[in-house]
Amino acid sequence: DDFTAELGMLMDLRHPNTILFMGACLDPTPGRCRSLILEYMAGGTLHDMIRQPAFATSGVGGTFPCVRALEIIRDVCKGMAYLHGKSPPT
Repeated sequence: DDFTAELGMLMDLRHPNTILFMGACLDPTPGRCRSLILEYMAGGTLHDMIRQPAFATSGVGGTFPCVRALEIIRDVCKGMAYLHGKSPPT
């Protein structure tokens, strides 16, 4: 199925700007959800970080350094470029 094909691709991903796939739970019991086990990222998610008021206003007197924001953007772009260069699961 699609989930299993996606797992095959996730197992091969290794890049400093992507989160590491550690494993998956494939409980075959009907009604149970499947889940992914991913690397722990201290500091929370990127989504949470960019929703912080200090980050959202970094260009207008916020406390989050603009240089750091640009570093994060660069790192996201590197990770996305890597992912886009991979072949999709068949």
